[in-house]
Amino acid sequence: MDPFLRFPAEITQEIIRNTGDFASVENLIRASPQVKAVFLADPYPLLHYLLSSHPVTFTSEIRRLVSSIVLARSLQACYTSVDEYKKLDLGTPEIREQICNPDTAAHVLHTAARIQRLSCICLTRFRANLVAAVGSQDTGDVPNAIRGRNAGRPFAWIEEYRIQWALWHLQHYADLQNVHNTPMEPDGIVQHYRDWNNIDLFMAEQIWAVASELVGMGFDCSNPVAPNEAQSNWLSDAAWGFPGHSSIPFIRSLEPPAEIERQFRFWSPPAAPAKAYKTETWLSHARSKLLAPGQMRFFRSESRDKLAGGGGRLYSRTMMDVAPYRRLGVFLWDDWRMFSVGLLSDPCLEELTTTLLSAFESVGSCERIYSWEDITPWEEMREKSLSDHTVSRAWLKLAC
Repeated sequence: MDPFLRFPAEITQEIIRNTGDFASVENLIRASPQVKAVFLADPYPLLHYLLSSHPVTFTSEIRRLVSSIVLARSLQACYTSVDEYKKLDLGTPEIREQICNPDTAAHVLHTAARIQRLSCICLTRFRANLVAAVGSQDTGDVPNAIRGRNAGRPFAWIEEYRIQWALWHLQHYADLQNVHNTPMEPDGIVQHYRDWNNIDLFMAEQIWAVASELVGMGFDCSNPVAPNEAQSNWLSDAAWGFPGHSSIPFIRSLEPPAEIERQFRFWSPPAAPAKAYKTETWLSHARSKLLAPGQMRFFRSESRDKLAGGGGRLYSRTMMDVAPYRRLGVFLWDDWRMFSVGLLSDPCLEELTTTLLSAFESVGSCERIYSWEDITPWEEMREKSLSDHTVSRAWLKLAC
């Protein structure tokens, strides 16, 4: 017997609201026909509450993507201008009308739950790879045990947000492509997706990093740079090396195989931290969610000349292949995780813990942190300052 039959609809609705995350709500609906009936009887207030109070989907960027996904499902996602697109929100009449449809409401809930699960899978895989990489490389500045422990710390809100943000964009772009099935207007959102969504090259790289991880799990993805070419180029090249008109990857379906889901546990992301001295120092508060992390800016500065095919300083050929770094999630982690494993210079020494200070004190505050060479074999290193040398040496070993 369904235990929820004993409760009035108002109590069941309150239980749904307080369940909090999409995957748990979907599981509850699957387990209880009564909960499903209550949810679908009046889905808009419940979905609006869940989306508006969730630690990730409460942001205006994600709410707009959800709204456009709803319109794409009803074949209405043809926008006359960027301004019209950016005015989308869950509260607009056309979105409310669509979400009141039980089928659309179920689709939105399933999409949000699937993205939550995929985010947990990606984060778990990225962290395991990072722990294995930094915990096995001896840089001479930070003990391996400390680096491995810091790499394996709990996930920060900004890390959860970056991956779910990327997954929502992959889902949105796929829905636009799948629904229309033919090219939209030449100046429309599909052709200029990054421009319409204010996605710069740094942010695009985060989407590519998540897409690459999905490809590694067996998801089918078309080449977003040159559709008639193999995937190998974009899987190895950084997004900032692509032509300016390049869009984002097209993954037709983000439905993970059941055998993959069974291997992982799932959770709800933590609440977004308030802006404060510490969160601002490490770019981990909500207002910094669309800023490029420090390690990405460093990596690009080291490889930019080579990617552009120009002269200037010579760097390792390894750093021109971003695939090993993407597998470690290094472009998605927060600044604090990267600093604490020795892959980023400290923006503010006062924020360090006593443990880290004691581990780093023998190296010095400016010269000891970057260790990108610990990721891949280093080669062709030219005469550089000690700090640059230490930085590149650590990064290059990381991808070994």
